[in-house]
Amino acid sequence: PASTNIAVLARAHYQQTLTVSTPFTFILNKSGRSATVPATLSATRAELVFWAPDNKTHPGSTSNAFLLLDISFSDNQGDTEVGFDPSLLTITPDGGAAIKAQNLSNEADKVLVGFEVPAGFTDGTVTLGGSFVDSSGITNAVAAPVSFPVAIPAG
Repeated sequence: PASTNIAVLARAHYQQTLTVSTPFTFILNKSGRSATVPATLSATRAELVFWAPDNKTHPGSTSNAFLLLDISFSDNQGDTEVGFDPSLLTITPDGGAAIKAQNLSNEADKVLVGFEVPAGFTDGTVTLGGSFVDSSGITNAVAAPVSFPVAIPAG
């Protein structure tokens, strides 16, 4: 294919089912008060795409793709949240450097976790870690980083 062609569209394999269920702990802090919230990270699917679901956003190069994850968490009450703040997530392709997640949703109240990766991406490790301050002024911190592998067959 020419260098101007969208490389990910030439792949035969661009998605993979995931069966990830990993416990972790959030620590919430505000004004000197804190709470520990046990939770479970779940990831069910990984997909390489060129266009984000809004059909407007695309990677900065035709040789890259967005890796989208169906990822969520549930707390010890069984309440499921459909997304992590992207600042908590990175992916490290095998042999590469960590790539920060971004929110590819164009809706203000939704999160669609995506990573801009090379279109030939096959293997990497997603890590949940760090902290952020939400719109209520609460610091949400992951007590200890957790990781899981993502693999999409080559070709």
